[in-house]
Amino acid sequence: MPALIVEGGFISNPDFETLMKTDSYKLNQAKGIRNGIMVYIVDFM
Repeated sequence: MPALIVEGGFISNPDFETLMKTDSYKLNQAKGIRNGIMVYIVDFM
């Protein structure tokens, strides 16, 4: 069974902490995760 761990940044880094609070960053992270899953499904299943 495939598994996935995503690290979108670290809150110990003040720049990432600020960035991770923005909706646009969270949306881009979600889109990237979705796109990666879709590529996996299309290419490997």
